[in-house]
Amino acid sequence: MRYELMHRDLVVATSENDFSFWDIHHPKALPFRIDLKHCLPDLEVKLKAKLTLKGLGENLPRAIIGDYGIEWESVSDIKEALELHKIGSEVVLESSLKTSKHNEARMRFFLGQRIFLLTRENAKIILNSLGLEQSPSEEIRAEISKGIQGVTIIDRYWIRELGSIQKWEDIDPRKVLVSVGLGILSLTGTPTKATYQSLGLLEPNQYGPETSVLGTFAKGLFRRSDGKLYMLKTGGSDTVYAEYLVSEILKRTNVYDFVRYDIDPGTGSEGFVETGKPSSFCEILDHPEYDIVSATGMGLLGPQISLKKFKKEYAQMLVVDYIVCNWDRHLGNWGFHHDITKGDVVGLHPLFDHNNSFGSEYFFLEDKELISKTNELGKARTLFENADLYFEASELQFLDSVPESLFSYYGPDQKKYMDEFKRRCMKIGLGDPFNVIRKDDPLGDIPPDAWQD
Repeated sequence: MRYELMHRDLVVATSENDFSFWDIHHPKALPFRIDLKHCLPDLEVKLKAKLTLKGLGENLPRAIIGDYGIEWESVSDIKEALELHKIGSEVVLESSLKTSKHNEARMRFFLGQRIFLLTRENAKIILNSLGLEQSPSEEIRAEISKGIQGVTIIDRYWIRELGSIQKWEDIDPRKVLVSVGLGILSLTGTPTKATYQSLGLLEPNQYGPETSVLGTFAKGLFRRSDGKLYMLKTGGSDTVYAEYLVSEILKRTNVYDFVRYDIDPGTGSEGFVETGKPSSFCEILDHPEYDIVSATGMGLLGPQISLKKFKKEYAQMLVVDYIVCNWDRHLGNWGFHHDITKGDVVGLHPLFDHNNSFGSEYFFLEDKELISKTNELGKARTLFENADLYFEASELQFLDSVPESLFSYYGPDQKKYMDEFKRRCMKIGLGDPFNVIRKDDPLGDIPPDAWQD
């Protein structure tokens, strides 16, 4: 069987046999996980190699050169990849490299990464209900992805058999009729006879979107009464509220962009079906022109590339993570917008996934104790050290006061949480978040002692 790798209705590449030996028709439109220009962190050299990035002043250790099955025809291929990154290169090899650029392992890795892991809550129940194999292996996940034609809700890549006349509009996961029963099962983990009967009738393109939602917390896709596609996520009342609280705080700042979250009590009152579980919800993260590629897609060089191209946005993310104590900003929890017409990233995508913020386990730790998961190669700074280092570059500021009522959720600990949040904001240089003088306030440009008693 031969396949075509598609982006919307553009044929990007064609396989010679199953998933091996791909003929690339549009190099700029290749996904980051396959593209020669963007797989610098994944270079598979097999033989000992040392790559020095002049523009970044860092050495790539052997551990991150890659284990994904790519081999390169010559040293010039590596140099080309580095030059296309516009960061310069020196390559020292002890021996020549083997050849095989577009192999089956690479495509299977790409497909396997588009299906959730078994670490996602309720993953086994979901797979079992759909009659799919429960296995942590990348090969099995690739086969599941192949069955749903490789679709996900974060980009517009998919595969079809060579010669098929199928169009993107026939398979677009943003437009298909998602299964309410599958959404409830994914969110709650509670199987019912009716649910199992309905899931047995689903077509792959109907359950495909759900299996492509990554992360570890329980979540489900639902269409609201407004017709738009939303993701509901649960995991306990504290994490649900934290997602909402951070969203409300960011509304009062000049942060570049962020996902808006609200709370669904699970009673059907927010325009969703009744799920019985309080959840945070947001409209599916999407962009009409660009795809989303997580920082994982850039490997461990994601932070360096951000500092080089999008320093202000990257700095704002680090400052926000400190003041709300979001300790879980790993490479899968932030990323970029990808423009296939340019074959490059064009900016950071909106901030999202804040449900681990304000957690009592970490929020009240001393600043020196919590290491950030967002660091450049070879660095191990704390959340505070990152925020302090990049605060000036972030230009972040509060535009309006944060209502104290937002912290009433914490009951008798409300003042404790408010005081710690204020301490973090003051320490980093943002000022008192509960007492912001707006720039459109008529008293805003008058010295305080001119109008205070």
